[in-house]
Amino acid sequence: MAGAPATCANLGHWLDRMPDLGSRVSLTLTGPLAAVDRDEALAYLVLCPGTGAQALCVTYDTLGMQPGQTVTVAGGVVPAGAGRGMLDPCLAYPQLAAPEADG
Repeated sequence: MAGAPATCANLGHWLDRMPDLGSRVSLTLTGPLAAVDRDEALAYLVLCPGTGAQALCVTYDTLGMQPGQTVTVAGGVVPAGAGRGMLDPCLAYPQLAAPEADG
């Protein structure tokens, strides 16, 4: 996982500048889920609103995640059209609440 994940605000920037290495390029992205779907074998998580760049995370379980929830995903990314990226394989993590300060 990257120390500073991409966000919906800068995802398009990273996708436009992604190097063509002929091999896996890793991406970590934090943002809201726009859609959650699954079939008999896989789960599909779409991050970021449809008004800008989006990423599709192909994983094995939705872990109960719902549209609107902020999550972090990480995996190998490939371009999937203008302003689109697909992370496959991909791991998804629900955003954890910040620890409360002692006081």
